[in-house]
Amino acid sequence: KIFKETCEIKWTSTEGVYNFIRGLSPYPAAWTTLHTQDGKEVVMKIFKSRKETALTDVKEPTLQTDNKTYLRVALPDGYLYLTEVQISGKKRMQIEDFLRGARTEGWAL
Repeated sequence: KIFKETCEIKWTSTEGVYNFIRGLSPYPAAWTTLHTQDGKEVVMKIFKSRKETALTDVKEPTLQTDNKTYLRVALPDGYLYLTEVQISGKKRMQIEDFLRGARTEGWAL
């Protein structure tokens, strides 16, 4: 059986997380907790993503965005671009639509 706790993303490798998201989409969906600048925690379900293999200089998973077209997680072995997400209490949307209305400055994993 799949329980809610087993659907939480453990940010280890780009390939592993990418396959984890694909395997749980659309239901029950993989999720992660984001920490906002003012100390709140926001649960985000991730339905679709795409991966980019590259060598990065990050040690810990890092959230990166241009606040217009992409939201990505930098991992030691590459980038995972989040393309379809849902914040708790909101509807499922494409990342461009999400970034149009969200204030993501200071968010972290």
